[in-house]
Amino acid sequence: MDEEETDMAISLCFEPHDQHVYRDMPNIWTDTPNLQPPPPKMNDDQYRAYFESHKNDSPYTLVKNRYFRADLDNMPKEKYQKEPGTNLWICRLHDEKKDIYVGTAYHQKTAANLAATDLLDNAIEWGQNELFYIPRNKYEAKHYVDVKRKALLKMAEESKNPNPINLINEYAQFYNVNIETKENDEGPPFTSTIEFDGETYVGEAGTTKKEARRSTAGIVYDKLAESDKYFRYKQEQEVARIQNKLKKSKRRADKKKAGGSSDNKGVADEAEIG
Repeated sequence: MDEEETDMAISLCFEPHDQHVYRDMPNIWTDTPNLQPPPPKMNDDQYRAYFESHKNDSPYTLVKNRYFRADLDNMPKEKYQKEPGTNLWICRLHDEKKDIYVGTAYHQKTAANLAATDLLDNAIEWGQNELFYIPRNKYEAKHYVDVKRKALLKMAEESKNPNPINLINEYAQFYNVNIETKENDEGPPFTSTIEFDGETYVGEAGTTKKEARRSTAGIVYDKLAESDKYFRYKQEQEVARIQNKLKKSKRRADKKKAGGSSDNKGVADEAEIG
């Protein structure tokens, strides 16, 4: 818009409406982007249904989906680097406001998810819960993200010195996943083959069967840890732990309300823990 057109537009703003004045007015082009109207607000039932279908998603997935739904070009960018002197990955997640969120773990996916929990915390503080389809209530949203964070921190902790054989067997038992392990009888060197959830893995040869089995199990564990499946598994464990804790607290409260004596309370608590 040149200066003459600008003056005309301003002057016309203050004139009484007259269709004849506007009839001969030249087209005025501006650089204003074509803004899209906001999507219609969901009612409570619609929002709850969508939340239920995505409540087990990883924090990183929640963040990515928010940008896909809005069809935004400025997707969060992540940068990874190894921490000097360690095997730790550092993920720096940049959002559209140029804020940086940092996650650190032995697996890239875990580091990215931890960084995403901080981004979600910030979104909650800014009242942007609905953009990410997390609970509308601020307290519930914070608890929701915190459960995910605790599951991720446990993943990060176990990966410091993992026992991959135990970890993949526990996962298989939890989800009833088929797992078979075979080692060759003649050796050394020994090799181990693990069939896990329909896929076959072979690790490096070892001087003992246990060493070979651990090598192959390590490959299975690393692949699991970089997937959303393993996060959901840890999240389900964390939710189960919280629910069991609440059930025990309720039983104690019920016993106290029923008139249980303080003398046998400690004995009852020990029995519950056992």
